[in-house]
Order: sequence, then structure tokens, then C-alpha cells
Amino acid sequence: MEELVFQKKKRKLRGKVVLWSLILLFLGGALIGASYFVLYDDFFKVRQLEVTGSRSIDQERFLSQLKNEMLSASLWRAMLGPDNILFWEFGAKPESLPGSPIVSVAAVDVNLSARKVSVGVKEREIAGVLCRGDDCYGFDESGIVFARTPNIQGYLILKIDDENSKSFVLGSSIFPKEEWRENLFKTLAVFEENNIAVSSVLVRNYSLEEWEAETASGLRFLFSLSFTPENLAGILNNLDEEFDFGKLAYFDFRVPNRIYYK
Repeated sequence: MEELVFQKKKRKLRGKVVLWSLILLFLGGALIGASYFVLYDDFFKVRQLEVTGSRSIDQERFLSQLKNEMLSASLWRAMLGPDNILFWEFGAKPESLPGSPIVSVAAVDVNLSARKVSVGVKEREIAGVLCRGDDCYGFDESGIVFARTPNIQGYLILKIDDENSKSFVLGSSIFPKEEWRENLFKTLAVFEENNIAVSSVLVRNYSLEEWEAETASGLRFLFSLSFTPENLAGILNNLDEEFDFGKLAYFDFRVPNRIYYK
């Protein structure tokens, strides 16, 4: 009797093993088939890859950098490859590329039904030129250095001469401290609002944390990089009424709440 019960349990167990083996075999086959379909079928192949909004970048070079950046960020993308639409659809996508500092924003848009990938880019625009001797670079309104430029003269584009010897790195800020850039730009904006034309800007050695703006008449305004003078617009208006700017050499704002002149 016990032998009969044991045989029944054994046959039942063997049936379960066979059933689960068939299920796993079916699932494995389905998985392999689905993987093959995703990886190799033309249904998932990118039909069109384009870059929009570009004016000056090398599009092929930019796309190559973008693909490499996406591959390095997600190793699973290597299985799909950039010719697969799912490569672009899923996972994190970089909004900027270290190898293309001229691009401030890159947005990847995927149309699955059309198998189309559009990469919209916004290129940086020159807000000024920063020079150390004849070594000059263009920077945008946020102070990011993004391209070499020739040395310039005139008033149409802001030029900043920098006494420091540290080399520029494309894609980095013009100053090691963000507050320095903010203070300088904010001060220059006040000059512009008060119709005071600045002909040149000079940044002293970083250890001094000083800079100066010179007007077309030769009058110099000395400032600290570490702060912006309070109520500068009102002060400039009062100074213009009290002094003949053509007879002065400089105004010194480097000490908080103090103004010196000569």
C-alpha cells in the first residue's frame, strides 16, 4: 500500500517537473524570439535621424559624441545600438555634451510610429570676449566659455581683458567663482541702464578679487569681484550731477559703503 502511494507521488512530481520544464522552455524560446525581433527586425530600425536648430556645429561629429555619451551612461544600449529606435526612446539622455561646448541644450525627441529621432539643439550666442593677451575666447550670457575668437576692438561686443595666466577650458565659466561673474555682469548692466558706455573691462589677478571698467573718456571705475555696490544706479546719477567726469581719473568702489575718487 505504501509502495503504491509512493509511486503515485513520484509520477505526480515527475509530471510537475515536465510541465515546468515545458513552460520554461516556452518562455525561453519566446524571450529569445522577442529579443531577436527587437534587435534585428527592421520594425525597430531608425528611419530618420536629424539635428534641428543647428547653425554652426558639425552635425555628424555632434551625433557621434551624443551616441557615445548615451552608450557610456547606459551599458544596455550597447546591445541595441544607435540604429535601434529603442536606443533613443528609453533611459537618460544628456542635455549637453562636454565635447560640444557651443551647444547649451540638446533635447532628444522620438517618434516611435515613424521611427524618427530629432535632436533639437540650442547653440550658445556670444555675449562677450575674454582675452589673456592675444588668447581670446567667446562666452555666452551665463559666462560659459565655448569657442576661440580673434582679438576684437570696439564697443559692439563686450571685451574683458584678464591678467590671470590660467588657461581657459571650453565649457567652463569665465571665473572660478560664480558670484564673481554675477557681480561683474550685474554692475555692467547698471552702466548700460544709465547710458554710460564702457570701452574696456580689466580683471586683475584673482588674488586681489578686483576689476575695473573704463569709459570712452578714460574715466575708470574700480570694483571688487566679491560684491556689488548697493544702489549703484542712484550713486552713478548723483556722481554725474556732482562731478565733471572728464576731469577725473577714477572712482573707487572696492570698499563696501565707501567711494574714493581722484
